[in-house]
Amino acid sequence: MDKELFASLLALGGVLLSGEMAQAQSTIPTVVAVNPGDLMQVIPNGVPSAQSKYGNVPVVTGVHGYSKLGIISTGSTFAYTNSIEFMIAQASSTTAAVTLTTSPNPGDGQHECYLNKATTTSLTVSAGAASQTVDASVATAGVANTPACWTFDAATATWYGSP
Repeated sequence: MDKELFASLLALGGVLLSGEMAQAQSTIPTVVAVNPGDLMQVIPNGVPSAQSKYGNVPVVTGVHGYSKLGIISTGSTFAYTNSIEFMIAQASSTTAAVTLTTSPNPGDGQHECYLNKATTTSLTVSAGAASQTVDASVATAGVANTPACWTFDAATATWYGSP
């Protein structure tokens, strides 16, 4: 009887083990495409913690997020999100006034640019959060086909004009 019980347990163990091995060898679903608005889990300094942290795709991968604004007109207003770095406009003639609002939660060194196919005579860049400021070095006009850019400095919570 003991031999029969042992043989049954051994057979059952083999069945369970083969099932677990089959599970371990199953395929892991993969991501086919990653979009600029997606979030990716970040493990700071390689040390996991119970508090998950996430970053948007452009921040994690270095791939620039952009928004094609299409044909814009005078008085247009646009806001950057944390996943958008470039805004590209296609005005057919000079645009008198465009207002842009920076990202609400930028990271240190975050870079934003505006490019219009036509000249923008009055470009206003405003801070995306009350705790941020926009330095006087940020462009106040846009030259056709030339990007106007600014970079965020977290230490001073200020956006500065940059190349």
